[in-house]
Amino acid sequence: MSKLTPKASPDLKIQELDLSRNLIEDFREIKGIVSALKSLKALRLNGNRFQILPENKDWLMVLRQVKELCLDETYLSMATIESLVEQSGLTSLSLASNNLSTPFCGSENLSLLYLNLASNEYTALKGLTGLPTIFPSLETLSLRSNPLTNLEFPQAFANVLNLDVSSTLLSNFDALLPIPSAFPRLKSLLTTNTPLQSLPASNLHTIARIRTLTSLNHSRISPQERTNAELYYLTSIASELASVSETSSSDILHHHPRYPSLCSIHGAPPLNRPPSPTSDLPKPGTLAARLTTFTFYHPLRPSFPRIQKRLPRTLGIYALKGLVGRLFALRPMSLRLVWETGEWDPVPGSLDDEDEDDDDTRDRSKWARREIELVDGTRDVGFWIEGAEAVVRVELR
Repeated sequence: MSKLTPKASPDLKIQELDLSRNLIEDFREIKGIVSALKSLKALRLNGNRFQILPENKDWLMVLRQVKELCLDETYLSMATIESLVEQSGLTSLSLASNNLSTPFCGSENLSLLYLNLASNEYTALKGLTGLPTIFPSLETLSLRSNPLTNLEFPQAFANVLNLDVSSTLLSNFDALLPIPSAFPRLKSLLTTNTPLQSLPASNLHTIARIRTLTSLNHSRISPQERTNAELYYLTSIASELASVSETSSSDILHHHPRYPSLCSIHGAPPLNRPPSPTSDLPKPGTLAARLTTFTFYHPLRPSFPRIQKRLPRTLGIYALKGLVGRLFALRPMSLRLVWETGEWDPVPGSLDDEDEDDDDTRDRSKWARREIELVDGTRDVGFWIEGAEAVVRVELR
């Protein structure tokens, strides 16, 4: 390869050259090759172990004709990489599997559009501080197979449209929260082979949380899919809000910054909050929730006061009659207990269609109060009465 010179090969029109995994150790050999291939646009040097590095930046000017450069598994230092990029007119740069973990430095490069940092050692996006400034035109960024646990970033990649975070360690939906601010123009996202992807309805949550997405994991997002995802997301937020008190809502909404905008688009979902702990209503499943306040009265003894008792609805009819008999000093088996429901039923054959449709003008003579006798038997009181209050009339057989 050292014999390949512009004079020896004036007519070669090679545009792509792959020299990966060869025994090239001296960067000066690369200079000779690139100088001889005037049409060269893409150069792959993956897997080479360069021992003799550039001593000055002057000869690196020959790389300005190369637009795509691959340096995967070359283990070059960050300083060497920065000098290569600084002197080039690259539009695509691949630096996968180089054990990189330090931030980029150097002067601005306006031409780079694609950057591959897959299989390096970046644990957080903060390790790429300065990258948006150095590569302001960057459109595609690959961080695949890095041990990333979050995407928090103090700057914004203003022009990045495509982001690959597949095979990383993103574990929950909160890891997606920084994306709208860090990648305000993001269109395509890859999250395959991450703990995040194994969560229930992962794709729906991801689509709904990132407003600008048009593609997820190589699948185009249709308008209907986005609508369905956002409605599902709203429902899940409503479930979270309903599980806490109104004073704690701000803690929930902190994790869902899109909630106000989604409510303006689709309408606010109903919140079915349980009764407040300070409410007079008993908690479901407790003994208090199974109690009913009974009001007993005897119409033949108007001077006898009405008696109120809170009794469990699991009480049997015979036990209830025994209790009422003691309260009114009567023999239990001579009693007839009638529950006054407070509702009205029409008298059969006394109403025409007009009366049935107009409750405000109905004739009370054509209606009768609904009353239910608590007949003797082994059934519990709760078979008839389910409410928190009940009025029971005591009669003699």
